Amino acid sequence: MFNSILNSIRRSTAPALAAALLAAAPAVPAQNGLGDIVYTVGTTVTDPAGRNWAFIIWQATTPSLLSGQSFAVYSKAGDVTSTAPFVRRSIATLQTDARSIEPLLRRAENIGEDSFKLGDDMMQLFANLMPTNTISRADQLSAVIRGSLVDASHYQNLILLARNHPGVALCLGLADAQMISAGKTTFEIRNFDAVLNQDVAVVARVTVDTANPTVLPRPGTPVLMPETSARGDINLKFRWGTPDNLRRLGLMQFGYNLWRVTKSYAVSQGWHVTPPTPTALTNAWAATANVAVRVVDVLPNKNLVIEGTRDTAFAGEAQTMVLRGIVRQDDISGNNTVFSYNVSDATIKIVARGNLTDTQKKGWFTRVWDKVNPM
Repeated sequence: MFNSILNSIRRSTAPALAAALLAAAPAVPAQNGLGDIVYTVGTTVTDPAGRNWAFIIWQATTPSLLSGQSFAVYSKAGDVTSTAPFVRRSIATLQTDARSIEPLLRRAENIGEDSFKLGDDMMQLFANLMPTNTISRADQLSAVIRGSLVDASHYQNLILLARNHPGVALCLGLADAQMISAGKTTFEIRNFDAVLNQDVAVVARVTVDTANPTVLPRPGTPVLMPETSARGDINLKFRWGTPDNLRRLGLMQFGYNLWRVTKSYAVSQGWHVTPPTPTALTNAWAATANVAVRVVDVLPNKNLVIEGTRDTAFAGEAQTMVLRGIVRQDDISGNNTVFSYNVSDATIKIVARGNLTDTQKKGWFTRVWDKVNPM
């Protein structure tokens, strides 16, 4: 089983209302949600022969953001501070030929891929895309990939399949599996120009450690989510509870903060030499840690509709934020505060003025690069 998960993007738990919803506020002015961002996770596994493997996967908030891209995978012994040079291990790109897919599926078996379960899952999701169940597993996956590239709904299911089957992720060019030595290994993912046969830029970096695995804790008790539409009369919506220890490690959870500042501000703080600690970032952004809201409506089920605005300034960027959402009265603490992950149907609108706003005019890769590495 996979026994180590490390995230290449810094995370922290939001202390109060809307802090987590502000996770992308300094990074993505005048946008909803997180916008275009690439995130990377890595894990280690020991195969039956006792060999250590690393599995690295990179995803995007919008799957199409990575479609058609190629990536060079580099690694070095040690953590990011190691003086060892990065060495290219592979080129990851979309594969549609069964002759190329077959060795990737065999490689995935070293990290736990179940080829029989993969075949069953493909048949359930993509039966209309596969000519027959008697063809090889590689031929089946080849047919599924080629059929999904021209159908958005099939492609979405293919991405879901890749999250459960590492072999599929390898064939989509969104993951890599490599044998590694015991201890720490740092991987670097670089956007690769296949035509020019050269790296473009680093888009992700992650360190895995075979000696100190990080295991995701179990989720909490399911929580009933309020549904105020007519659909809520016949359907109940639940979500898994996310205790603090899970939220601190869980990728894409409400509660991790993505920070982006101007280069001049980072240099003035010395962050280009020594990365800032979570405390330093929290102190720098303390002015926006909380948002005062007011109750604008009380729903028939006694839930409260809240709304609040705040003007902030950070690292040369001025912003006006408008927050609106629904909270249960039971989720309001004794000091009249509610955590952002308890705000349902939350919407946040940010109007920004400053240098960072200008970056919204950049191309997709430049915008992604700015968010992964602000320097």
